Amino acid sequence: GSATSVNGGVTNFGHLEFGTGTPTFGQTYFGGVDTVTSVYTNWTHISIPISAISNPDFTNIYTLIIHMFGPYYSPALSGNTTLWIDNIKFVGRTNLATTERPIVAPLQKATHALRFFAGDTSAIYMRENIATAYDSMSWIDGGMFGFPFTYAITVANFPDKVYQGYEYHMFLVPLNYLRYGAYDNSFVDYDATNLMSLRIVANTTNYVGILSYKVNSPSGNANLPLATIGSTTVAGQWKVTFNDNVSGTLTYGTNSASFTMPAPDAATFADPLVAYFGIQANNTNAYWQSTDISQITISNTVIDDNFSSPVIFNLDTGNWTVVASIPSCIWEAMPGARSWMNWTVPEDTYTPVVSTNLHAGSPGWLDPAVYNGNIPVVSALIGDQRWALILSNNVPAGKSAFFAVRKPLQ
Repeated sequence: GSATSVNGGVTNFGHLEFGTGTPTFGQTYFGGVDTVTSVYTNWTHISIPISAISNPDFTNIYTLIIHMFGPYYSPALSGNTTLWIDNIKFVGRTNLATTERPIVAPLQKATHALRFFAGDTSAIYMRENIATAYDSMSWIDGGMFGFPFTYAITVANFPDKVYQGYEYHMFLVPLNYLRYGAYDNSFVDYDATNLMSLRIVANTTNYVGILSYKVNSPSGNANLPLATIGSTTVAGQWKVTFNDNVSGTLTYGTNSASFTMPAPDAATFADPLVAYFGIQANNTNAYWQSTDISQITISNTVIDDNFSSPVIFNLDTGNWTVVASIPSCIWEAMPGARSWMNWTVPEDTYTPVVSTNLHAGSPGWLDPAVYNGNIPVVSALIGDQRWALILSNNVPAGKSAFFAVRKPLQ
């Protein structure tokens, strides 16, 4: 028989620990288990993960410590203990390192923000949007706290001007003039009879912000211009500010343009109204381009989402609904985002690997998860490409890190 201890109403034979000696004649432990008497009635297999990344003392293991720690509990174990141990093995993870030549995948700098991919290559007019989960987004009568009333978008990254026609947009859709449900499809701008849109467009030599609207015009785009401003840059805050029900200003940086619309037209934009934000390729050369948005704010409403906040990890589904042709085209790049990787089908089942040295005889390619507590790298299949987000914690220490993708080991 063996000594036992009762803790929290559970009887056990003690806390069993496994470890190794350190170069300084100390000791460090891989981990331990509670040997509950109702479970450990016969031979029992114990498996404990070991990571030399988290503890360099595990890089070279010359000794093995097996320790039944009596004082781990209160009351402590008292009396003799009999412990039988057999078949001790150290088994390396087979999915970590390989000498197989991987496929190089490009890296792109990642920004902690909300990213919109133009990833649906089935047609150039596919929309990838998010929509407010609330239908009280109208500026009419100034909302709860009066005028001015502002819709603001802060752009962190945007494609180069050469991707002519690529756009980021805001659609303001009064639901009384929408033939379908607010979240039924991403073509609300086309389906609604009444709509206001702000389109930020790459225009070969510059960027253009175009504010326009339509009334009583189903199956068509906004065709009544309100204001237009151009700029050689695009990053920063773009905003539409209403000073009253019918007039306001479109602003980007020091550029601005005033507008006024007829009162009967403006009145049709009263609540219920949903605001949509998203992208559209509009040109085949803009497929796979993307926009990073760091903040969206709508005055006098609950919408004030800072997507670059250090505490924001995912899109707030309490505020937003994804309305996109491919929902995975919208992705919150979490804090610590370092790089994007992408590769195409049929290699979409491949996984990222990293190496610190490309010379012959180097340790080989490792799963980046080993540097991040074995948390897998997040990836998603978007259209005909797979994208992965590499975090700073996935990058090994030192001056060199090489990333690629490889076929999963069988």
